[in-house]
Amino acid sequence: MGICSRCNSEGSENDFRFVIVNTTSTSETQNYVVAKKTTTTVYEKISSLERTCVCDSCIKKERVMYVLKWTGLVAFGVFCALAVAGAKTGSFGSWVFIGTVIGAICVLISAINRKDVFFASDIRSAATSKKSSAKLRFVPVESDLYCPKGQEKPDIKTFKEKSGLRTNVADTIFEKFVVPGNGNEQIDALIAEHASQS
Repeated sequence: MGICSRCNSEGSENDFRFVIVNTTSTSETQNYVVAKKTTTTVYEKISSLERTCVCDSCIKKERVMYVLKWTGLVAFGVFCALAVAGAKTGSFGSWVFIGTVIGAICVLISAINRKDVFFASDIRSAATSKKSSAKLRFVPVESDLYCPKGQEKPDIKTFKEKSGLRTNVADTIFEKFVVPGNGNEQIDALIAEHASQS
């Protein structure tokens, strides 16, 4: 049992491990005669490793916030799309309601199926973004998180979609921690090794 990294409550049984990736990006705009072209370059670098606890209560709160945030965005998107269509046809009120309900149900199903470790990752990312300007991604390394439906082996495409990583850092983490199937044990060993050298 540990102490929750968000609310500091004792007795949390949820132990999570992450590879922490520092993500930055730069944009460059070039002016052409007929248009502007903006090129964005993403830089990712493995920053460190972390083993942390997040309690069930904080996971539940994060799950609720996830549902509220995405339902709000879906409702706004449906409203805007139907407002444009309604301006042409003269009626859109009932369709906004129906579209929002369908969107909310999809978000709710997504939130129910989303694993606790991804909510813990969101909690850790939000906590560190308040303390520094660096954008850190907390990437879980459990193999079964990245197996497509009906498959037993993790897939690099699924890993990149779920982790949000876009560079060869994703390939490195995937090959070193995810594919072998013992990513959590590797992180524990590396953290223990680092602690013994300090």
